[in-house]
Amino acid sequence: MGTKSIREIVETACVTHLGNQGLTGVSIQPGLSLSVIDPPLIVASAETAGLIPELPQGLGNYSVSLQVMVFTQTDETDSQANHRARSEKVASAFADIAGLKAVFSSGGDATLYDVTFQSIQDSKGERAFGTTFLFELQCVLAP
Repeated sequence: MGTKSIREIVETACVTHLGNQGLTGVSIQPGLSLSVIDPPLIVASAETAGLIPELPQGLGNYSVSLQVMVFTQTDETDSQANHRARSEKVASAFADIAGLKAVFSSGGDATLYDVTFQSIQDSKGERAFGTTFLFELQCVLAP
């Protein structure tokens, strides 16, 4: 471990977990990816990380704010239905806390305690549908 940040660990685990959801034909990327990819695309970005105020500091406990953005081209066949189905798979993936905990455990860099849904926002651009989920993840770095 040692050289990875909590944000990188969270993004990697969440990208892996989303990749296990049967989202075929969809590129799933971490927030710090340099890849430029056309939709369909899902980006998991750890926007902020901070200490958990209720817990003693210095023990590696973090609260991480994670944005998961789903993008679908509007000119795709059945684009609205496909976008909604992809968004539902993302919501279901983060409701499966036991599955996400298992992915964190298999990585060996951190332990996930809990995931809390914060919000969801939809948008429509000229050529893409977008849905942004915001989750709060409570985790601790491995010793």
